[in-house]
Order: sequence, then C-alpha cells, then structure tokens
Amino acid sequence: MKWFKHYSDNHRGQSIQYLLEEFGHTGPCCYYFLMEMCAEKIEYDASGQLVSKFRFNEAMVRKLFRINRATFQSILKTFQELNLLSYKISDKFLEIEMPILLNLLDRDMKKPRKERDQNAQLRRLDKEEDKDIYKEKEKEAECGSNEPVIFNSLTKEKIQEYLETIYQEYPRKEGKTPGMRVALRQIKNEEDLTNLAQSVENYAKRKKGVEKKYLLMFGTFMNQWRDWLDPNHGL
Repeated sequence: MKWFKHYSDNHRGQSIQYLLEEFGHTGPCCYYFLMEMCAEKIEYDASGQLVSKFRFNEAMVRKLFRINRATFQSILKTFQELNLLSYKISDKFLEIEMPILLNLLDRDMKKPRKERDQNAQLRRLDKEEDKDIYKEKEKEAECGSNEPVIFNSLTKEKIQEYLETIYQEYPRKEGKTPGMRVALRQIKNEEDLTNLAQSVENYAKRKKGVEKKYLLMFGTFMNQWRDWLDPNHGL
C-alpha cells in the first residue's frame, strides 16, 4: 500500500489531543509513523482478504523513533487504551494489529465486488511476478553479484535508513563509508538487520569505557560483525 486516506481534522480529535497532552509531539508522531510502517506492509492473503496484523523488530522501531524502551512501551500502552491499535511484544519482536487501516484504504474497496475481484486477481499475478524477481535475485547472489539482494519487501532505501540508525549506536564514528558498503552487500532481510543491531549492541557493551582509538572502525567491524553476535566473543 503506497498511501492511505485519513481525515484532515485528525489533529483536533480527542485521541490525538490526549497523546499531545501526555507525550507532546512524540505521541502523535509515533502513532502516524507506526501507521505508515503498517500500511507499507499491508497485503492480501490467499483468499483475497486484507491482513491487518504486522510484525517488526522492537529494538529497530525504537531506534527509528529515537526513544527509550520505557517511553515506547508507555506510548504503546496508551495507544491500546485509546483503541488505536493492539500490540504484543514477544522475544525481540513487536506485533501490532491495526484494524483502522482497513477503514483507511483507498477507493478500491468501494468499487463493485466484480471489479474488486478482478483487482485481486491482478494483485495475485503481481505476487507471482514478485516471486520470479525473488528467484532471479537469488541466482544473482549465487553468481556473486555485488548488488545487495533485497528480501521481505525491504527496499534498498529502507535498508539504508535502518543501517543509518544502527550506525548511530556504534561507539566509534569512523570508517562509515566502507562499512556501509559492506553492510549493503551482506544485509538482505529483517533478520540480518536484527542480528546486526544486536551485534553492535554487544560490541558497544563490551567496549564501554575503552578509548575510541582502541575501538574498531566501523568498516573493520562490518567485516567481522557476525562474530559479535556471541556476547562472549573475545573473552
């Protein structure tokens, strides 16, 4: 879903005003960010029904929003109390259900059923085409292509955005360009992003208090980042 409609006077609604009172601009900002992220993932299941449940890496979302865990969970709890969404955090993942998106879809859902069925068929054909593209990308990877392979509907731009967020957590801000070049070759899906974020966190914790000159530059770190998935690495 590339866009969704919403009322132009939303900012005057009771829920948004309450969020402003409780959290300042951070509250509504997080709500609309989450809505956009969910809308980006919305799709039809095999029966042609819209799916309104979405899954994200919880740490990545927090870093994207620039807020700590306690604030984020407080905001999510308030969203749920206001019936804006429902959520569950399990392991490293945030699961969100946002039925309101189904009411904000474009005019396609207001068309006659026959036309909607035709569009659903076109969407299924598009998915088949996407699968073919996916297979081609796998072949490119096997042949050693230098282009990053993008899976799970993550675009190159989106991966770069997440990588930028992860880089801000890295303790030594040097070697960014070569590090990002390596990252774009190696990071292929959300699981890789999650693992990289964890690896950076492990390294930062281990090296806390160490002079910067003794820390790995980001480019060097990216050539061994998987080693740091083990919190005991280097002991």
